[in-house]
Amino acid sequence: MSEQATIETTNTPPANPPAATDPVDSNPTPPAWHESITDEALRGYVVEKGFGSIEDVIKANQSSLSLPSEDATPEQWAEFYSKAGRPEKVEDYGIKAPDGVDPTFSQEASKWMHDLGLNKQQAVGLNEKWNAFVDAQNQAQQQAYERDQQSALEKLQHSYGKDFDSAKELASRAMRFVAPDLDAEHKSDVMAKIQAAIGAEAYFNIFAKLGREFFAEHKFAGNSNNNPMPMTREEADKAIQAKWNDKEWYARYKNGDAAALAEWKALIAKKHGG
Repeated sequence: MSEQATIETTNTPPANPPAATDPVDSNPTPPAWHESITDEALRGYVVEKGFGSIEDVIKANQSSLSLPSEDATPEQWAEFYSKAGRPEKVEDYGIKAPDGVDPTFSQEASKWMHDLGLNKQQAVGLNEKWNAFVDAQNQAQQQAYERDQQSALEKLQHSYGKDFDSAKELASRAMRFVAPDLDAEHKSDVMAKIQAAIGAEAYFNIFAKLGREFFAEHKFAGNSNNNPMPMTREEADKAIQAKWNDKEWYARYKNGDAAALAEWKALIAKKHGG
């Protein structure tokens, strides 16, 4: 009896199974066109702008603005300004002068800005900056004026001493007779110009002197034809107070000085409507 070889089968996998292979892609995706750009910054710019192809880059370049040449015609400049956002008409800027300000400058400035090709945003921004500058200058001038006024007032008070209030009243009387035909607003402008021209201190001194010469109380005693300005009751009352505080005058009055007594009598009469 012959021996027969037996073959034993098992379910054990081979020690080294063959590696699996990926299926072959018959339509591979090509790399993005901009991947071939070696400059990283340029490549990032293309991605940021979303250019899908080199054709998109060329079109964008064709539509971009560039300054006309030095020998460009006015028509070429006008076309450039229009593309850059200049409005069709000057009025389209919508620029107006601040309230109470003469509009002439704003109107002329709008024409200049249009001639120079500014767009609306630029024109409005420039106008706002100009107005802010003018406001700052006006405020600085007003502050300087107020400082000068205060300084002049302090000097005058020191110079006149106890007679300052009396001098101020006399100056006010004289001022009322300057440009009598003007209304209050225009007269105020005239007085301001006089003061600006000669200074607050000289302005006060001149009118105080005029007041003493022509509008002091003794000029109004009685009611003769030489009386240029009848005194009101309020003015008479102020004059009485001024006389009462004037030690020199009061001494003359107490000593029976005829002129002082006449002034006092006239002032009392004026105060009571005489």
